[in-house]
Amino acid sequence: MDFFDEEYNKQRVIDNSVSYNNPPPQPQRAKNRVLQTILTIVAFVAVFVVGIVLGQVVKTRDTEILEDVMQTFKDSSIYYDDETWEEIKAKMLVNAGTGMLQTVDKFGFLMGPEQLYDVYYPSSDSVTATYGINFIDTTTGYYVHSLSYGSGAYVSGLKVGDMVILITKNGTTIDVRNSSAKEIQEMLSGDYGTTVTFTVIRGINTAQVSEDLSVLTVTVTKQEYENNFVDYYFGSSHTDITDAALISRLNLTELDGTNVGYIKLNSFESVYENEKVVDSSSGQFANAMSVFRTVYGGNGKLILDLTGNLGGDISEATAIASYLIYDFENPTADKLLVTTLKGQGGSKINDYYTDNVYFDEYFNVEAARTDKPIVVVTDGNSASASELLLGCLLDYGTATQIGAKSYGKGIAQTVALLPTYTGTFVRNGEEIRFYYGVYYTVAQYFSAVTNTNIHGVGYVPTTENLVDTTDYTAILSKAKGILI
Repeated sequence: MDFFDEEYNKQRVIDNSVSYNNPPPQPQRAKNRVLQTILTIVAFVAVFVVGIVLGQVVKTRDTEILEDVMQTFKDSSIYYDDETWEEIKAKMLVNAGTGMLQTVDKFGFLMGPEQLYDVYYPSSDSVTATYGINFIDTTTGYYVHSLSYGSGAYVSGLKVGDMVILITKNGTTIDVRNSSAKEIQEMLSGDYGTTVTFTVIRGINTAQVSEDLSVLTVTVTKQEYENNFVDYYFGSSHTDITDAALISRLNLTELDGTNVGYIKLNSFESVYENEKVVDSSSGQFANAMSVFRTVYGGNGKLILDLTGNLGGDISEATAIASYLIYDFENPTADKLLVTTLKGQGGSKINDYYTDNVYFDEYFNVEAARTDKPIVVVTDGNSASASELLLGCLLDYGTATQIGAKSYGKGIAQTVALLPTYTGTFVRNGEEIRFYYGVYYTVAQYFSAVTNTNIHGVGYVPTTENLVDTTDYTAILSKAKGILI
């Protein structure tokens, strides 16, 4: 079984100009109307269990209600349309399954055949990155899962956690919940310089509504940017950030002439081609650390920026940890525990160990015994695998946390295929039959040394290390004060 954090890795993550089978409300709908719609949907579907898929009926008392509801709708609803019934029925099933799961698991949802197909068979056709937005298709809209560093979306004011409900382009507005994948793709297509306006619900997490919910519009323009998992700056002549404006915005030239380097870790991901890893966060991180060693000769200090990093693959976080942790009590240890996953009833599922320990190749071990050589910057969107990595560094005593409290996600999700149930969708003119699947929370992770689970709590910097994470002058000043 493959475990992964947040709604990442093998889950259906759509990036801007491709979309698939679900959507968001009408242009003229006001905030209370949108909220009412969402709450009505959530309340209505939460009582259903998926009991009928493609004409197959599970005949139990608990699940027959879904068949009756659908039949009642078909018999007398003014919204029934014989031509679109099969498509609508499939969406009803996904909504019902998602509502059921989110009664207790806000990260859970039922995946339709097209969603699950793209998990098992990702392709360049299904993911693009020109807007710099990773969307997750939910029953209430397109959830903004992450924003690529330096992209048009990154500088637009769009925020992770926003729920896109409408898309406006060239005077035309579509409600994505009532639009086809082709219509949404057309709205999001276009060359660099193309502009769209999203109407978003802010303060909603899938089916969870917060008290500060608001509806607003955000305009995003496609612009070229470097879509790196890792960005680094070890002085003006040793950086992979080519955008001078971004370097200026982050105030990174303040590090010139010091032994302090900067790494922005944007996500924990792997890219596969023909079932082989061709790029990964850990691979890019290893390359960055090689430059780090060349520049600082094994005596460098590091600012590790995890702001906005919602997590990803646990294995990637584990591989990166091998460069950043050290057992000062057992310096000959060549493998160190990073995290433990525990499942239902607290039973242990797996221990994650580093394959090696590289810390002493990049940092001065003797100096690190008394002065921690790493500062980790976090904000409220540093979550899941980011917190796993942070907790590991804090446990082994190699890092200091600054910034703001992290998100507080100490759980992991997985996808379970439902082999009994299948459905069809059309891709490139071909009808494809594939399975439904369940994405749900299956484990908690605990830190290596203190055996801590931070779900719902997060990691909080000490009072003197709380810093406004939008003020990079303050961040770099605080980090330098700690490291130099």
